[in-house]
Amino acid sequence: MSRPITRAQATSGTLCYAFGCGKVVISRPYWHAEELLTEDCGVLVPFQNSAAIATAVCGLLEDEARLHAMRERAYRSGRGMIWSEAVRHYFASFCLARSDHRHHHGPRFAVKTLAQQPLELPELTLDHVVTGSWGQVTRTQDLGSLPTDSTSHKDHMPRAQIVEPDLLGAD
Repeated sequence: MSRPITRAQATSGTLCYAFGCGKVVISRPYWHAEELLTEDCGVLVPFQNSAAIATAVCGLLEDEARLHAMRERAYRSGRGMIWSEAVRHYFASFCLARSDHRHHHGPRFAVKTLAQQPLELPELTLDHVVTGSWGQVTRTQDLGSLPTDSTSHKDHMPRAQIVEPDLLGAD
C-alpha cells in the first residue's frame, strides 16, 4: 500500500521498490502511481476512502488468477527500474556526453579560475548596525510591511530587532 498525502506527490520509494520487485501495489492516485499502475499492474483507490482499500485488498485475495497476472505485469514493467538497468542508462548517457565533448573544438574552459582572477568582494558596510546604550549592539532589519490587523492596513515599522551583547567588552 502506497499512501501519499497529496495527489501532487511526485514519486515514492515504496511504490518504485515494490513495483520493481513485481509486487502488487494498491495506491492512492498520485501522479507517479497513476502513470505506473496502468494496464492492470496495480490498483488505484481514492484518497480518504478506507472502504475502497478494503475492497481492493479483498478483491485481490479472492481472485488469485488476477493477483498472479498483476504481479507478472508489474514485474515485467518494473524491469526498467532496477538498479542494473538504471546504471546501464546512466552509463550510456555519460558515454554519449563524453563522445559529444570529444568532437567539440571550442575552448575547454572559458571561465577564469580564482588564481587567474582573484575574487572581488564588495565594500564592507555596517549601515544596518547601530550601537545602543549599555554596551549592546542592536541590529535592525526591515522584513517588509506586514498586515497589522484584519483590514490589511500596512505600516512600515521594522519587523525584527536582535539585541546582542557587545562582543568587544564595552560597558
